[in-house]
Amino acid sequence: MGEQLGCLEEVLTIVSMLSVPSVFFRPKDRAEESDAARERFFVPESDHLTLYNVYQQWKQHDYRDIVRKAICSAYFHNAARLKGVGEYVNCRTGMPCHLHPSSALYGMGHWFNR
Repeated sequence: MGEQLGCLEEVLTIVSMLSVPSVFFRPKDRAEESDAARERFFVPESDHLTLYNVYQQWKQHDYRDIVRKAICSAYFHNAARLKGVGEYVNCRTGMPCHLHPSSALYGMGHWFNR
């Protein structure tokens, strides 16, 4: 239907946003701050349009590294460093980690050791 209406790219973006875990992070100890930040993206008519708005804001800001900073700060407990070819260890615990086969980094560990 998106193709017939001339909005295929927008529909595909929304479907992609729905296909991943929530783009909004809401830590219990900072719930109010998180909710206030999330409200800046709200489109009152639709959750789907809100997700599209999040993507558009990111795109309009040239896919800036600030998004990477937000992701890294939210998921710091999952951060790992490369130990050897395809070997990773958790930065906090030192426990061995493995990339999921669907990860964009899967199978690329040999590139980082050159």
